[in-house]
Amino acid sequence: KGLGILLFLLGAIQTFAYFLPDVSIKPQEALNASDPETVPFEVTNNGILTLYNVTTWCRFAHSAPNDKATYLTLVNSIAKELKPKEHTTALPCALHSMIPETSGIHIKNPVHVVEIDVSFRPQFAWFNRGVIQAFVAMPDAKGSWHWYPTARSLTDEGK
Repeated sequence: KGLGILLFLLGAIQTFAYFLPDVSIKPQEALNASDPETVPFEVTNNGILTLYNVTTWCRFAHSAPNDKATYLTLVNSIAKELKPKEHTTALPCALHSMIPETSGIHIKNPVHVVEIDVSFRPQFAWFNRGVIQAFVAMPDAKGSWHWYPTARSLTDEGK
């Protein structure tokens, strides 16, 4: 009976720790206002638990040599831990500077939709979980590019 109660409590703690984290992703100011790829993204731990192995990916649509739309994912930031109310900056998702021209990968230019995928292990949890936020880039009246959160994902592109 005591083992059952212990297992129940451990399961409850794991469930609580897994679903409790509150992570937000938001774009910062562009390093070059005319290039949306120079915008770094800020990842903030709004929760009360420390997050470990925080890894950030940028996911883009691109066309492969066979002209089929595929998606390219790049790891661009890793933080060992992110304490409550702390934030870290993911590097700008600058694809053109990260992919050699000889790779055969042709990025849709300019990149208008990006997904920022953040993976982490919450304190007291045994498993990783993640948060994905899609952003769309649009220029303002002055030609400066800005990223805006959107429900549209990369798999919706081209529909």
